Amino acid sequence: MGIGEALAEAFAAAGANLVLAARSENRLAEVAQHIRRHSVKTLTVAVNVTREEDVRRLADEALSLTGRVDVLINNAGVGMNGAVTDLDIAALRDCLEVNLVAPIRVIQAFLPSMAAGGGGTIVQISSVLGKVSVPYTAGYNASKHALNAISDALRLEAASKGINVVSVYPGSTESNFRANSLGAPGAPKVRLYRMTAGTVARRVVKAVRRGERDVFITWKDALLCWAAARFPRLADRILLAAYRGK
Repeated sequence: MGIGEALAEAFAAAGANLVLAARSENRLAEVAQHIRRHSVKTLTVAVNVTREEDVRRLADEALSLTGRVDVLINNAGVGMNGAVTDLDIAALRDCLEVNLVAPIRVIQAFLPSMAAGGGGTIVQISSVLGKVSVPYTAGYNASKHALNAISDALRLEAASKGINVVSVYPGSTESNFRANSLGAPGAPKVRLYRMTAGTVARRVVKAVRRGERDVFITWKDALLCWAAARFPRLADRILLAAYRGK
């Protein structure tokens, strides 16, 4: 189970009506069937968020059914492997299109109606690697650092409209995310611990209810990011040691 499916399950369990969007119609149907037991309304829309016309159609269909969107979650993402010197520029553009440009496109499609309806919450699923860069995932690191910058600016711009922006920083999560990564296969990886997608999703529901700003799923993630910001040279030495020989 990936984070997207887990989010659908967690919000349905909390009683939220859902609009589910993904590329695969079959997968959407499976997820909708799974959460039907929660007795919530569910609309599925097959879209490619890198296509502007698809995102416009998603917004039109969602708003025609629900009238308004209270919580918008940008979860679409793709990984990317490879050392900086080996990055495939075309693949890097694809990574940035999915992880950075697509969330902006979705926000532009939905924010005006959210503001007109009195506000809401925008959830940006980022990553610990948007806070701490590690070797051999530079393209992905860059996309998530940039997404964080967009989120921070949007939070200030949308505050007067009653919209809160929640940035979520999961660490390594049990899913097939890495299997679908762009770039060089077999890039070195260091995984000290992993979390379930369900853990991430339940934490996101709690954050939306509380109106939080930044969300780390575990204390280890929060400590890592704090230490890297406070003691960057020490963090570099630790990462160099962790990747030595990989």
